[in-house]
Amino acid sequence: MTGTTKGQRRAGKVYSPKVPEEYIPALYHLGQERQEPMTQLVARAIAEFLDREQAPDDPKEAGHEGR
Repeated sequence: MTGTTKGQRRAGKVYSPKVPEEYIPALYHLGQERQEPMTQLVARAIAEFLDREQAPDDPKEAGHEGR
């Protein structure tokens, strides 16, 4: 692929960030303990993080009225 840039080779592909190497051993062992693939652990962790970070500031909007 001479004459092409990295961006041209990746055209049309979605960005997939790499999990930092220092987290791999802990994820691997946790996955082994839970008999769950590391990809599922990471996906769940990201989903929970996004749910927390995107939660509305008003408790009424989050369905916590009267608590």
